[in-house]
Amino acid sequence: MIGFIGCGKMASAIIASMLDGSRLSPKEIIAFDVNQTVLQTVKEKFRIGIAENNVELVGKSEVIFLAVKPQDMAKVFREIRDVVSREKLFISIAAGVSLEELTRGLPAMGIVRVIPNIACLVGETMACYTAAESASEKDKKFVETVFSRAGKVLEVEEKKMHAITALSGSGPGFIAFFLDELSKAAVKNGLSQEEADLLAKQTFIGTAKLLSEKDIHPSTLVSMVASKGGTTEAGLKAFEQNGFSEIVEAAIKAAVRRSKVM
Repeated sequence: MIGFIGCGKMASAIIASMLDGSRLSPKEIIAFDVNQTVLQTVKEKFRIGIAENNVELVGKSEVIFLAVKPQDMAKVFREIRDVVSREKLFISIAAGVSLEELTRGLPAMGIVRVIPNIACLVGETMACYTAAESASEKDKKFVETVFSRAGKVLEVEEKKMHAITALSGSGPGFIAFFLDELSKAAVKNGLSQEEADLLAKQTFIGTAKLLSEKDIHPSTLVSMVASKGGTTEAGLKAFEQNGFSEIVEAAIKAAVRRSKVM
């Protein structure tokens, strides 16, 4: 049985990816959330089991996803400490909660910390993980299997997790923000909102696929598109003149700082 403590957007996305293609049966997943409205929504959407509390959930589960807000993690530890055992695997997807904190809260448990992103809803997540010394190779293999089915997965050093949170964790939000701004600018220059949204989304999808499938570095693609004296070159110069690189760097730094204090 796989349990989810917390049923927010990311947990729901992971549940959806697990159930996609009948990889798991809803009967193999159980969840609990202190927000009963959220819990009932997840139950009705996925037809999974629900627990009365976190103690019951941990008792019934071999693998437990910790999907609560960082500030709620200590409370969860206090609730479940007496019912955990070394045979159970705990997978934390809480941003900013270190392996040291997780291990202190759940001593001697198999613990893996994962930073996925919302794209697991469509099988295209980028999930990075780091494992505690107490985690076995079997534990790590399970994590890789689960998240590789929802996209790509990479084992990393924990010291990189704050930057990963900023880039791939927050990245979908940053990219969506940029696409929205592209659409708005195109509307001001004659396109309808519907046309602009379609063009922005498809341009992004095509660009990402081209970079990935042809293994092209982004800077190489920029050079391929930006012909001398052309429209792309003109737009890129406007980006440079208005401090686009500095804005992007500031956004990543702000997200990293926030990750460190969560």
